[in-house]
Amino acid sequence: MVFNEAFRNRKYLLLAISSIAILLLVVWFQHTRVPTSYAPSEIKEPNTHLSTPQKSQPLPFNKKELEKKSELTGQKQTWNPMGDAASRAKITAWFASRGNYSFYGPDEKNEYQNYDKETLNKLSESGDIRAMHELANRAESIDESNSTLYKAAIYGSTAAITQIGTSIEIWKQIDQLPAEEKRAYVIEALAHYEAATIRGDWWGNINDGSSLKNRLSIQPDKTEQEYIKKRSQEIYDDLQKKRYELGLGEFDNTVPDEVVKLYEEMLRPL
Repeated sequence: MVFNEAFRNRKYLLLAISSIAILLLVVWFQHTRVPTSYAPSEIKEPNTHLSTPQKSQPLPFNKKELEKKSELTGQKQTWNPMGDAASRAKITAWFASRGNYSFYGPDEKNEYQNYDKETLNKLSESGDIRAMHELANRAESIDESNSTLYKAAIYGSTAAITQIGTSIEIWKQIDQLPAEEKRAYVIEALAHYEAATIRGDWWGNINDGSSLKNRLSIQPDKTEQEYIKKRSQEIYDDLQKKRYELGLGEFDNTVPDEVVKLYEEMLRPL
């Protein structure tokens, strides 16, 4: 296999940046919210036959309310968008079932990293999406990584769909492309983030999509937004078709109220 050293360096750089981002995210959950240009109405509505999150009532508190309460009581109030221990456990479990292990503790995160490739392959063959993600992390090329992530997406990982979108940025080195070509690849990446949203996972749209658009100063126009919606449905339908072929049935697109409320807090203006 021919492997470009520049790609290897960029891949390791992304992994390092991702690790730092996850660490900062954990701190954020305890102290603040992620500012974003998105509003809940800008998240595209999926087809009605899909079981995706519906807007629920906002959390009965926000940071400003807690600050006001702190002034009145003289006691510091902790703002925690993940709620109590039971809510945190449900949020962590749901994201993990979708291939996002950001909320795991250090020991849980390191567990699969200690497995050899043979063990990971066996687990992957049994449908273990976490093993698939670890194999993708160890891949020697973008093609190998995306092939493994595609399999993980078929087996239920929404994080894998998002990662494929993110890989487009590295694979094509879009920051170095002419404006028109760069824009086309950005739209394709955004379509993958939107496909994950159809499955109820807004994470990529809120974080990766917003960051990509802001960093490259690209905001899709109305025509491009329609294309993203159409293309994301194509990606979803293709994955669902593969599931049927494997006898896996319909995707489970249900989202706990605790996760929907967390998304709303992430989208709530500061």
